[in-house]
Amino acid sequence: MNVRAIVTIAISCLLTACGEPMTVTDIIKADPDLSELTNQKVSALLRPLVENGKVEKVIDKRKSYFKIAK
Repeated sequence: MNVRAIVTIAISCLLTACGEPMTVTDIIKADPDLSELTNQKVSALLRPLVENGKVEKVIDKRKSYFKIAK
């Protein structure tokens, strides 16, 4: 497994455990292992998950939130 796949799994697990929508900043703050990543990198890792239907992107007042798709 490459690093990208591991980080993607970590993000998915974090969103599943949280149970409520999170911003990219919230995701980074919630997991110390992700603290080295920039918002832009985490957004890039979330994009394929959204496109594949595994994660939902919700925009509220111009702010993007992500949650596990049902």
